[in-house]
Amino acid sequence: MEHGHQTQKFTLKYFGLLCIIMICTAFPSPAKSQTVENWQCTLDLHQGDTGTLEFTRTGALIKGKTIVHRGANTFENTVKGTWSGATIKFWRELNPSSSGQPFKGIAVSTDDNKVKMGGRFANLFAGVWSADCEAKAGPRRALPLPVPLR
Repeated sequence: MEHGHQTQKFTLKYFGLLCIIMICTAFPSPAKSQTVENWQCTLDLHQGDTGTLEFTRTGALIKGKTIVHRGANTFENTVKGTWSGATIKFWRELNPSSSGQPFKGIAVSTDDNKVKMGGRFANLFAGVWSADCEAKAGPRRALPLPVPLR
């Protein structure tokens, strides 16, 4: 009979603790706020096309648009991707029926509100792109400095 009494004590002792754990894990904790950064860039596609790259960065995610001038024509396309540390990768949607174009490159801080970007884009990353970017109004996080090549 002693064993049954000990089991009952054990059950009651830990039942309260189990209830507290269940209550604490049942409700999600509030999400940490992420800094939203707005960027405006002059864009050069190094094939005669120039324009702007405008995007919002929330955490590592970026979303925005390119406005490219080719001769007398202007093309506006949406972009989505990531910018983490010194690496930027995004996708430019050319039109709803196409697969779009990938962009990848690096981003290097030049002062508190300015960044230079550059890299490759298009099919097989055959194209070269660069951008001079500036943070619009709002907070901005500093990027890590690139490691010098030796």
